[in-house]
Amino acid sequence: MTPKPRSSLGPIPLIDGISLTIAAERDRWISTFTRGEEVIAEERSKTPPWAGRYAAGRLTNVVCTAVPLDKKTVRAAIIKIFEAIEGSDDAQALVSEPAARVIGETVAVRVEVCDPPVYLIDLEQGKSMAFTARDVAAHAPIALNTRWLSVHPREPLGASGRDFETVIDFWLSIAEEVEPAGSVSPWESVVERLQIRIAPLEAPQTPDGLIKGGIYQEPGGPLWISGRLVGDVLKDSGRNENDAGFSKYLQAAGLLVCPSQPKRLGRMLIRAWGFTPDFRPDDPKVSDFSDLTAEEVAP
Repeated sequence: MTPKPRSSLGPIPLIDGISLTIAAERDRWISTFTRGEEVIAEERSKTPPWAGRYAAGRLTNVVCTAVPLDKKTVRAAIIKIFEAIEGSDDAQALVSEPAARVIGETVAVRVEVCDPPVYLIDLEQGKSMAFTARDVAAHAPIALNTRWLSVHPREPLGASGRDFETVIDFWLSIAEEVEPAGSVSPWESVVERLQIRIAPLEAPQTPDGLIKGGIYQEPGGPLWISGRLVGDVLKDSGRNENDAGFSKYLQAAGLLVCPSQPKRLGRMLIRAWGFTPDFRPDDPKVSDFSDLTAEEVAP
Protein backbone atom coordinates (compact mmCIF):
# COMPACT_ATOMS: atom_id res chain seq x y z
CA MET A 1 0.00 0.00 0.00
CA THR A 2 1.38 3.42 -0.97
CA PRO A 3 1.99 5.58 2.12
CA LYS A 4 -0.02 8.76 2.42
CA PRO A 5 1.97 11.79 1.19
CA ARG A 6 3.22 14.10 3.88
CA SER A 7 5.44 17.14 4.18
CA SER A 8 7.67 16.10 7.11
CA LEU A 9 9.47 13.08 8.50
CA GLY A 10 10.45 12.72 12.15
CA PRO A 11 11.48 13.53 14.75
CA ILE A 12 14.00 10.67 14.44
CA PRO A 13 16.30 10.02 17.43
CA LEU A 14 19.91 10.86 16.52
CA ILE A 15 22.27 11.01 19.50
CA ASP A 16 22.47 12.33 23.07
CA GLY A 17 18.76 13.26 23.19
CA ILE A 18 18.95 15.07 19.85
CA SER A 19 16.39 14.29 17.13
CA LEU A 20 16.25 15.05 13.41
CA THR A 21 13.15 16.22 11.55
CA ILE A 22 13.15 16.58 7.75
CA ALA A 23 10.51 18.77 6.11
CA ALA A 24 9.79 19.59 2.48
CA GLU A 25 8.72 23.13 1.65
CA ARG A 26 8.54 25.26 -1.48
CA ASP A 27 11.66 24.45 -3.53
CA ARG A 28 13.67 23.51 -0.45
CA TRP A 29 14.27 20.92 2.25
CA ILE A 30 14.70 21.79 5.93
CA SER A 31 16.65 19.59 8.35
CA THR A 32 15.91 20.56 11.96
CA PHE A 33 17.80 19.22 14.98
CA THR A 34 15.99 19.46 18.30
CA ARG A 35 16.51 18.43 21.91
CA GLY A 36 13.16 18.27 23.59
CA GLU A 37 11.29 21.40 22.50
CA GLU A 38 14.49 23.34 21.80
CA VAL A 39 15.72 23.83 18.23
CA ILE A 40 19.48 23.31 18.29
CA ALA A 41 20.31 23.77 14.61
CA GLU A 42 18.69 23.97 11.20
CA GLU A 43 19.93 23.48 7.65
CA ARG A 44 18.19 24.27 4.36
CA SER A 45 18.99 22.77 0.97
CA LYS A 46 17.52 22.48 -2.52
CA THR A 47 17.90 18.71 -2.60
CA PRO A 48 16.81 15.95 -0.20
CA PRO A 49 19.28 15.98 2.72
CA TRP A 50 20.10 12.27 2.31
CA ALA A 51 21.12 12.83 -1.33
CA GLY A 52 24.71 13.65 -2.21
CA ARG A 53 28.04 12.36 -0.95
CA TYR A 54 28.69 15.41 1.25
CA ALA A 55 25.24 15.65 2.86
CA ALA A 56 26.12 13.73 6.05
CA GLY A 57 29.30 15.71 6.58
CA ARG A 58 27.52 19.02 6.01
CA LEU A 59 24.84 18.23 8.58
CA THR A 60 27.46 16.93 11.02
CA ASN A 61 29.15 20.33 10.94
CA VAL A 62 25.79 22.04 11.50
CA VAL A 63 25.12 19.95 14.63
CA CYS A 64 28.63 20.09 16.05
CA THR A 65 28.82 23.84 15.58
CA ALA A 66 25.80 24.20 17.85
CA VAL A 67 26.62 21.37 20.31
CA PRO A 68 30.11 20.12 21.30
CA LEU A 69 29.84 16.48 20.23
CA ASP A 70 32.24 14.03 18.60
CA LYS A 71 31.97 14.55 14.83
CA LYS A 72 32.63 10.92 13.92
CA THR A 73 29.89 9.72 16.24
CA VAL A 74 27.41 12.31 14.95
CA ARG A 75 28.29 11.59 11.33
CA ALA A 76 27.86 7.83 11.84
CA ALA A 77 24.44 8.41 13.42
CA ILE A 78 23.33 10.66 10.54
CA ILE A 79 24.52 8.15 7.93
CA LYS A 80 22.59 5.38 9.71
CA ILE A 81 19.40 7.48 9.55
CA PHE A 82 19.94 8.34 5.89
CA GLU A 83 20.50 4.69 4.98
CA ALA A 84 17.19 3.82 6.62
CA ILE A 85 15.38 6.67 4.87
CA GLU A 86 16.85 6.46 1.38
CA GLY A 87 14.69 4.42 -0.95
CA SER A 88 12.09 3.77 1.74
CA ASP A 89 8.37 4.31 1.23
CA ASP A 90 8.54 7.12 3.78
CA ALA A 91 11.09 8.98 1.68
CA GLN A 92 9.05 8.51 -1.49
CA ALA A 93 5.99 9.89 0.30
CA LEU A 94 7.82 12.97 1.57
CA VAL A 95 6.72 15.91 -0.55
CA SER A 96 6.06 19.60 0.01
CA GLU A 97 2.91 20.67 1.85
CA PRO A 98 1.16 21.96 -1.33
CA ALA A 99 1.97 18.76 -3.23
CA ALA A 100 0.85 16.63 -0.28
CA ARG A 101 -2.50 18.44 -0.21
CA VAL A 102 -3.18 17.81 -3.89
CA ILE A 103 -1.96 14.21 -3.90
CA GLY A 104 -3.80 13.43 -0.69
CA GLU A 105 -7.09 14.70 -2.08
CA THR A 106 -6.75 13.01 -5.49
CA VAL A 107 -9.22 10.14 -5.91
CA ALA A 108 -8.67 9.20 -9.56
CA VAL A 109 -7.07 10.48 -12.76
CA ARG A 110 -8.51 9.97 -16.24
CA VAL A 111 -6.76 10.83 -19.49
CA GLU A 112 -9.16 11.40 -22.37
CA VAL A 113 -7.41 9.99 -25.43
CA CYS A 114 -8.10 12.80 -27.87
CA ASP A 115 -6.00 15.24 -29.88
CA PRO A 116 -4.59 16.77 -27.75
CA PRO A 117 -5.30 14.68 -24.62
CA VAL A 118 -7.20 16.09 -21.65
CA TYR A 119 -6.33 15.23 -18.04
CA LEU A 120 -9.31 14.96 -15.67
CA ILE A 121 -8.52 14.91 -11.95
CA ASP A 122 -11.19 13.63 -9.57
CA LEU A 123 -10.86 15.00 -6.04
CA GLU A 124 -12.58 14.25 -2.75
CA GLN A 125 -16.14 15.50 -2.13
CA GLY A 126 -16.99 15.23 -5.83
CA LYS A 127 -14.70 18.06 -6.89
CA SER A 128 -12.64 17.90 -10.07
CA MET A 129 -10.03 19.73 -12.12
CA ALA A 130 -9.15 19.54 -15.81
CA PHE A 131 -5.78 20.20 -17.41
CA THR A 132 -4.70 20.44 -21.04
CA ALA A 133 -1.66 18.71 -22.50
CA ARG A 134 0.02 22.14 -22.57
CA ASP A 135 -0.61 22.58 -18.83
CA VAL A 136 0.95 19.23 -18.04
CA ALA A 137 3.91 19.70 -20.38
CA ALA A 138 4.74 23.19 -19.08
CA HIS A 139 3.96 22.36 -15.40
CA ALA A 140 3.59 26.10 -14.76
CA PRO A 141 2.40 26.53 -11.16
CA ILE A 142 -0.20 29.15 -12.16
CA ALA A 143 -2.21 26.37 -13.87
CA LEU A 144 -2.36 24.18 -10.76
CA ASN A 145 -2.85 27.08 -8.33
CA THR A 146 -5.71 28.52 -10.42
CA ARG A 147 -7.54 25.20 -10.86
CA TRP A 148 -7.14 24.39 -7.17
CA LEU A 149 -8.48 27.78 -6.08
CA SER A 150 -11.47 27.38 -8.38
CA VAL A 151 -12.61 24.34 -6.36
CA HIS A 152 -11.20 25.55 -3.00
CA PRO A 153 -12.06 29.30 -3.02
CA ARG A 154 -10.82 29.83 0.54
CA GLU A 155 -7.72 27.62 0.36
CA PRO A 156 -4.92 29.08 -1.83
CA LEU A 157 -2.40 26.36 -2.68
CA GLY A 158 0.81 28.28 -3.31
CA ALA A 159 2.44 25.43 -5.25
CA SER A 160 5.75 25.87 -7.05
CA GLY A 161 6.80 24.47 -10.41
CA ARG A 162 8.62 21.65 -8.63
CA ASP A 163 5.48 20.90 -6.63
CA PHE A 164 3.47 20.65 -9.84
CA GLU A 165 6.07 18.27 -11.34
CA THR A 166 5.77 16.06 -8.26
CA VAL A 167 1.97 16.09 -8.51
CA ILE A 168 2.08 15.30 -12.25
CA ASP A 169 4.39 12.33 -11.64
CA PHE A 170 1.87 10.99 -9.13
CA TRP A 171 -1.11 11.62 -11.40
CA LEU A 172 0.51 9.85 -14.35
CA SER A 173 1.36 6.86 -12.15
CA ILE A 174 -2.34 6.21 -11.43
CA ALA A 175 -3.93 7.60 -14.61
CA GLU A 176 -6.32 5.53 -16.71
CA GLU A 177 -6.91 6.22 -20.40
CA VAL A 178 -10.55 6.67 -21.39
CA GLU A 179 -12.47 7.53 -24.51
CA PRO A 180 -13.31 11.24 -24.72
CA ALA A 181 -16.79 12.41 -23.81
CA GLY A 182 -16.81 14.80 -26.77
CA SER A 183 -14.91 15.01 -30.04
CA VAL A 184 -11.62 13.16 -30.31
CA SER A 185 -10.18 16.18 -32.11
CA PRO A 186 -11.28 19.83 -32.20
CA TRP A 187 -11.17 19.52 -36.01
CA GLU A 188 -14.02 16.99 -36.05
CA SER A 189 -16.65 19.70 -35.84
CA VAL A 190 -15.00 21.58 -38.73
CA VAL A 191 -15.08 18.44 -40.88
CA GLU A 192 -18.74 18.00 -40.03
CA ARG A 193 -19.48 21.61 -41.02
CA LEU A 194 -17.67 21.14 -44.32
CA GLN A 195 -19.56 17.94 -45.12
CA ILE A 196 -22.88 19.60 -44.31
CA ARG A 197 -21.91 22.55 -46.52
CA ILE A 198 -21.14 20.40 -49.58
CA ALA A 199 -23.87 17.77 -49.08
CA PRO A 200 -26.57 19.63 -51.09
CA LEU A 201 -24.15 20.73 -53.83
CA GLU A 202 -23.92 19.00 -57.18
CA ALA A 203 -20.51 17.48 -57.87
CA PRO A 204 -19.92 17.88 -61.63
CA GLN A 205 -17.16 15.84 -63.23
CA THR A 206 -15.69 18.88 -64.93
CA PRO A 207 -13.30 21.37 -63.29
CA ASP A 208 -15.66 24.29 -63.88
CA GLY A 209 -17.66 22.92 -60.94
CA LEU A 210 -15.08 24.68 -58.75
CA ILE A 211 -16.33 27.99 -60.15
CA LYS A 212 -20.04 27.24 -59.98
CA GLY A 213 -20.48 25.49 -56.64
CA GLY A 214 -16.99 25.05 -55.26
CA ILE A 215 -16.65 21.28 -55.77
CA TYR A 216 -15.58 19.01 -58.63
CA GLN A 217 -15.50 15.21 -58.71
CA GLU A 218 -12.54 14.16 -60.82
CA PRO A 219 -13.48 10.93 -62.67
CA GLY A 220 -11.63 8.12 -60.91
CA GLY A 221 -9.87 10.68 -58.75
CA PRO A 222 -10.30 12.98 -55.75
CA LEU A 223 -13.26 15.12 -54.84
CA TRP A 224 -11.88 18.64 -55.26
CA ILE A 225 -13.20 21.35 -52.94
CA SER A 226 -12.27 24.97 -53.54
CA GLY A 227 -9.99 26.62 -51.02
CA ARG A 228 -12.52 29.45 -50.83
CA LEU A 229 -15.22 27.09 -49.58
CA VAL A 230 -12.85 25.41 -47.10
CA GLY A 231 -11.71 28.83 -45.86
CA ASP A 232 -15.31 29.98 -45.33
CA VAL A 233 -16.06 26.90 -43.22
CA LEU A 234 -12.92 27.46 -41.15
CA LYS A 235 -13.89 31.08 -40.51
CA ASP A 236 -17.45 30.09 -39.63
CA SER A 237 -15.95 27.67 -37.12
CA GLY A 238 -13.89 30.42 -35.53
CA ARG A 239 -10.66 29.07 -36.98
CA ASN A 240 -7.84 30.73 -38.87
CA GLU A 241 -8.27 29.79 -42.53
CA ASN A 242 -4.48 29.51 -42.82
CA ASP A 243 -4.16 27.06 -39.91
CA ALA A 244 -2.08 24.14 -41.19
CA GLY A 245 -3.44 21.98 -38.39
CA PHE A 246 -6.64 21.29 -40.35
CA SER A 247 -4.91 19.81 -43.39
CA LYS A 248 -2.63 17.74 -41.13
CA TYR A 249 -5.67 16.34 -39.34
CA LEU A 250 -7.41 15.54 -42.64
CA GLN A 251 -4.33 13.73 -43.94
CA ALA A 252 -3.90 11.77 -40.69
CA ALA A 253 -7.58 10.77 -40.85
CA GLY A 254 -7.21 9.63 -44.46
CA LEU A 255 -9.72 12.20 -45.73
CA LEU A 256 -7.32 14.39 -47.73
CA VAL A 257 -5.55 12.51 -50.52
CA CYS A 258 -4.07 15.51 -52.33
CA PRO A 259 -2.85 18.67 -50.60
CA SER A 260 -4.27 21.96 -51.82
CA GLN A 261 -3.04 22.93 -55.27
CA PRO A 262 -3.91 25.58 -57.87
CA LYS A 263 -6.25 24.63 -60.72
CA ARG A 264 -6.12 26.64 -63.97
CA LEU A 265 -9.64 27.34 -65.27
CA GLY A 266 -9.38 29.62 -68.27
CA ARG A 267 -7.95 32.85 -66.94
CA MET A 268 -8.77 31.91 -63.36
CA LEU A 269 -6.50 30.16 -60.91
CA ILE A 270 -8.48 28.40 -58.18
CA ARG A 271 -6.83 26.58 -55.32
CA ALA A 272 -8.56 23.34 -54.37
CA TRP A 273 -8.19 20.53 -51.86
CA GLY A 274 -8.34 16.87 -52.97
CA PHE A 275 -10.58 14.76 -50.71
CA THR A 276 -11.58 11.12 -50.93
CA PRO A 277 -14.64 10.70 -53.21
CA ASP A 278 -16.78 9.45 -50.32
CA PHE A 279 -16.12 12.60 -48.26
CA ARG A 280 -19.29 14.16 -49.69
CA PRO A 281 -22.45 12.63 -48.15
CA ASP A 282 -24.47 11.05 -50.95
CA ASP A 283 -27.65 10.30 -48.98
CA PRO A 284 -30.50 11.91 -50.96
CA LYS A 285 -32.13 12.85 -47.64
CA VAL A 286 -29.27 15.26 -46.96
CA SER A 287 -30.18 18.62 -48.44
CA ASP A 288 -29.97 22.31 -47.79
CA PHE A 289 -32.81 23.32 -45.45
CA SER A 290 -33.19 26.61 -47.31
CA ASP A 291 -34.04 24.68 -50.49
CA LEU A 292 -37.01 22.88 -48.93
CA THR A 293 -40.57 24.02 -49.57
CA ALA A 294 -42.98 24.84 -46.75
CA GLU A 295 -44.81 21.56 -47.39
CA GLU A 296 -41.56 19.58 -47.13
CA VAL A 297 -40.59 21.28 -43.87
CA ALA A 298 -43.99 20.77 -42.23
CA PRO A 299 -44.11 17.80 -39.83
